[in-house]
Amino acid sequence: MKFVRPNLRLFEAMEVPAAVEVIKNRLLPLATMVTPNIPEAEYMCGQEIKNIHEMGQAAQIIGDMGPGYVLIKGGHLKENANDLLYNGRTMTIFEGGRIHTQNTHGTGCSISSAICINMAKGMDAVLAVGEAKKYVKTGIENGLSIGKGNGPIHHFYDLWKTSDPNVEIEFKCIEKE
Repeated sequence: MKFVRPNLRLFEAMEVPAAVEVIKNRLLPLATMVTPNIPEAEYMCGQEIKNIHEMGQAAQIIGDMGPGYVLIKGGHLKENANDLLYNGRTMTIFEGGRIHTQNTHGTGCSISSAICINMAKGMDAVLAVGEAKKYVKTGIENGLSIGKGNGPIHHFYDLWKTSDPNVEIEFKCIEKE
């Protein structure tokens, strides 16, 4: 299994158009799944994405580049956070509501990793994405307000939660002087 998690900053840093073409023409055809967010998908397919219909069009364009699956993550949509999975034939929409928090750092890499793990455990792609989306949603809902700016999602919430009301877990951020 090979997953490609595009990084928009990496694309922008490669000021050589040939480098982007190598990614599109050589790396993506080897990928089991590619998981761009909307700005990354816009960059990859060369068109603006404002809604689920345009996500589907972009997924088809990216799918034609060769990956087995394209998951366009909809966290940048204004009205919702729906994701779209395309397998070259069908599209599956994973509905997601907007969660109002600043603790969303790491969502893209987290969902990609969770999907990869789920598929390695034998889940088909649709189930793997659905379970990964639930995992990341829980992580966002219980995000960690640490450091400055956007905090990370809470990757281990399900492992750390306890039924004992006398047990509290406290997070401290220690800054170096």
